[in-house]
Amino acid sequence: MLKEAVLDISTRLLSVITELVFIPAHIEEKKFREIFDKVSEGHFIRSYMLLPDSTIQMSGAKEERSDQVLYRIMKDRLFISYENCTSSLAYYYGLIRDLIEIFIKITGVPLFLMNSVTLRKLINIKGVNDSRDFLIKKVFKLNEENFKIFNRPIHMMGGHIFFPPIAENTTSHELRIESFMEDYKTLFVEAKSNFPQPIEPKSGADTISKNLNITDEFINNNAISFLTQFI
Repeated sequence: MLKEAVLDISTRLLSVITELVFIPAHIEEKKFREIFDKVSEGHFIRSYMLLPDSTIQMSGAKEERSDQVLYRIMKDRLFISYENCTSSLAYYYGLIRDLIEIFIKITGVPLFLMNSVTLRKLINIKGVNDSRDFLIKKVFKLNEENFKIFNRPIHMMGGHIFFPPIAENTTSHELRIESFMEDYKTLFVEAKSNFPQPIEPKSGADTISKNLNITDEFINNNAISFLTQFI
């Protein structure tokens, strides 16, 4: 039953977010401008802003692409976000790799202290015609009587699970599973993984690729297997 259910699952990538923390450093704004010049064309970046807290924000023009690209460089971290994704995870990893290599070369940041990765996906499982009903009755084992106290219908249902680091694996995972607000037949899944190990610049892009894949597999293997056991 589980094997058949897995074969009847479709997924769509919604968001790719990663954050790299480094030792606070003073970086001249001209270097940020240089980063902007190098990534603006290939990354569809059109806007450069210096925010009041000295954060540098680079973003794309929404009218050009449905993907929403956002880069933020703060005094102690690099934030990279792609929303409303229309391409594969490999495509966004290529952009991340390019940005990180440019960032390291221009700024000379010697070490990343830690990395976090957040992936969001939409999931459809054959046989699940109402994701709210599926989560309430099959996953959480509740019934309509439990919700009468609210005296109104349920539009979205979900749960939030945290898996802490353990001795043999220092990565932590946060998992959100919800019915998708815009389509009740679809499930929304978010996985956020925290990797506390330092990353050296020379291996930075490869390590982040590995971390992206670990987070992706946590959804594709762990989260989906968790859900399909209730089919």
